[in-house]
Amino acid sequence: MYELSIYQDAEEDLERLLVSDESLALELIVYLEELRDDMEMLDAMRRNQRIEGRTHVSILWRWPDPINLWRLKLAEIRPRDGTFPYRIIYAPDPARNIFHVLAIMHRDQDYERDKALRQRLLNAYEDLGLPKRGANPN
Repeated sequence: MYELSIYQDAEEDLERLLVSDESLALELIVYLEELRDDMEMLDAMRRNQRIEGRTHVSILWRWPDPINLWRLKLAEIRPRDGTFPYRIIYAPDPARNIFHVLAIMHRDQDYERDKALRQRLLNAYEDLGLPKRGANPN
């Protein structure tokens, strides 16, 4: 059984999105609420894969820090222009089967070069006590 947790920073991202694009934000909130109960999709969040017509799950391999971050690209939400413009950045906690949503970011935002976002994600990762890549769990 898996669990989905929304970190405070991601909740703040959603609040900002509610102000800038309420209808899109509400669709995303509904998606996240449904995702909490979708064990098949939560299980898919452990692997790089594309679920046709739904979601593309991918690890952020080029992320320079030794943290385990993943990205969801949503196909389920189709705004008028045709492509959902946000990505969900999350970190898995394999020991507890929890997926922590750390950020909701615009697809045009460069998460590798945005120093403030990078630091924010590092801080959240450390705050949650998540294991770093290559760390010995013992």
